[in-house]
Amino acid sequence: TFGAPVEVPGKVLPAGTYIFRLMGSEGNLNIVEIFDANRAKLIVRTLTKSDERLHPTGNTVLEFEPRSPGSPEAIKAWFYPGAMYGERFVYRHRAR
Repeated sequence: TFGAPVEVPGKVLPAGTYIFRLMGSEGNLNIVEIFDANRAKLIVRTLTKSDERLHPTGNTVLEFEPRSPGSPEAIKAWFYPGAMYGERFVYRHRAR
């Protein structure tokens, strides 16, 4: 549940509750699907890469990447409770 909008690759999620699901993997790329709170509507399907952390916790952990003022924070990584490995979201590089 997010109290403010957050960015994922290709989409800004309004404040609200979402279900994240790891769909599968192909090579070292994985696919994460994000659904609405009722799992009735697929909001976005996006690529992630495997990520690792030093110390697992008993809770879901989302790491955020700051963005410019006025823009929503971007989800950088998602770790499932108790897991050493998680998903790092893959964003397209913006032309400067």
